[in-house]
Amino acid sequence: MASSGYNLLSLGLNSDNNADYGGGPNTFGGATFYIDDVTVIGTPPPVAGSYTFDTGKLGFKKFQADPEPAYSTKYGGTLAFAATNNDFHFWANKNDMTGNELAKLKACAVNGGIISYDLIAPPGYLGSRGISTVIQNQGGTGAAGQDYSWNQVDVTIPPASVQTLPDGHEVARISIPASAFTHFVAANGYDFNIAFRGFDTTPVTVYFDNLTFSPNAAGSKLTFASGVQNFEDVNGATASDSETVELDSLTNGDVLGAKAVFTSTDPDTEVVDVHTSLATAATRGGLLKLKITKAILPNRDAPFTGVIIKVGYNPTTSESAPSQQRSITIPASAFTAATNLETPTGFSQTINIPLYATGSTATDGFVLGNEADYKFFIGTEVYDTTSVKIGFDDFQVCPAADPKIIYLPALPSGSSGIVGRVLSNSDPAATFSATGLPPGVTLDASTGLLTGTPTANGTYDITFSVTKYGITDTTESVQWVVSGIIAAPVIPVITSFSITGTTAVISWSGTGATPVTVSRSTTLATGSWISISTSNTSHTCTDTSAPAGKCFYRVSVP
Repeated sequence: MASSGYNLLSLGLNSDNNADYGGGPNTFGGATFYIDDVTVIGTPPPVAGSYTFDTGKLGFKKFQADPEPAYSTKYGGTLAFAATNNDFHFWANKNDMTGNELAKLKACAVNGGIISYDLIAPPGYLGSRGISTVIQNQGGTGAAGQDYSWNQVDVTIPPASVQTLPDGHEVARISIPASAFTHFVAANGYDFNIAFRGFDTTPVTVYFDNLTFSPNAAGSKLTFASGVQNFEDVNGATASDSETVELDSLTNGDVLGAKAVFTSTDPDTEVVDVHTSLATAATRGGLLKLKITKAILPNRDAPFTGVIIKVGYNPTTSESAPSQQRSITIPASAFTAATNLETPTGFSQTINIPLYATGSTATDGFVLGNEADYKFFIGTEVYDTTSVKIGFDDFQVCPAADPKIIYLPALPSGSSGIVGRVLSNSDPAATFSATGLPPGVTLDASTGLLTGTPTANGTYDITFSVTKYGITDTTESVQWVVSGIIAAPVIPVITSFSITGTTAVISWSGTGATPVTVSRSTTLATGSWISISTSNTSHTCTDTSAPAGKCFYRVSVP
């Protein structure tokens, strides 16, 4: 379509972020344009937070008397630890998080998710090594007004998860569910640490990289602002509400006292929203959260050890025997010494239950089925009182978030090699891919590890993708200009020669797609060579005019 000299309307924004156009409609060639409801859309915040150490330590430091980490340019920028002898140290410490990283770590505390990082070390160091990861809440909202709980998770690196890098070092990605940190809550800030022991005798340098906080989606919850919603009492318990659900007269023993069925046709929109989140979690996993707000006993027998709160999912045959159950204990120390033996006003304890997709073999949470309805039970298990009353609130389901690529390692200029990782909020078990990579560079499909040195000059337009739950996220194209590679000399190797009468056939290898010239001479004298085939890439040549007597052939790269 030919251009007709169109004018583009340029808008300036005033101090109120409204479009100024001079007080009236603008007219172009008799047509009048009115501008209304202009929206300025900013860049959405990343779906995960990550520390990648591309340019420095990013505020990471030692913990108390432990050794000071150093910034290293190796592997695209890392934090280096001089792990000497068999001493246990907190090698990385960060307690002044801000911005997106703090927001995403807090979202992991609220909605669950994954906390992951890379360790790189000499061969044989990482496999079966124990690693401690610590998150300490800094100014939360616990029962006493502040929650500075120390949350530590110890893991052992599976040898099968360790990968070898081009320089012989090994790398392992540590991934920990946020729900594994028992007292991890929304807080004003956090103190993050990792710790491990050095080698028994030989000092080593270990590199730390790509610390990532990947929260689940916010999901849906029942707030009980308008009643007990779809919860109903069973087994003789009485359900009531005052913006929470209270179960009264739960009898001594193992009793499930409340039942809830989540359907897609419930008249309560919150119930339908939770059903939708459960159906999503059945395909990708997530987290179930439930807040316990009180527990009251009219009496107790010594020794009293606490109250066990139980949550059940998907009963098999009866309401007293759910096929999957999880529980937490409200310890005896949480109760007052008053006659009614109740938890103090403002008491709150959260049950976090991992949700797994259909077909999972996990045993530490609920494996959801692809069902029309989802049924849950809540109750107690207590044997040293005549009865118990509990209150709960905020039944929340947070599915894992859609997969997104959140970080690409910087592509070097020239012919430099690369070691880096494509980061996604769907770590672990996502599938990575790339198109347009230069020859010599590969992307590991199961881990996102990008390694290699390009072998051919050129301009490469590369796109990266991550896929999980059948959902794919693809980046825009990024460009890598490779230059300065000196190609290895092409040396033809003659593999066969035959001559019959005046027909000679010669074949060769070692030239790939490089064109060659085939020449013939009867004397080997300078100037006696005659070209019989030029720009030949077929690796064979037939001479139908071979002279009688002695004859020589030569294959050469121009």
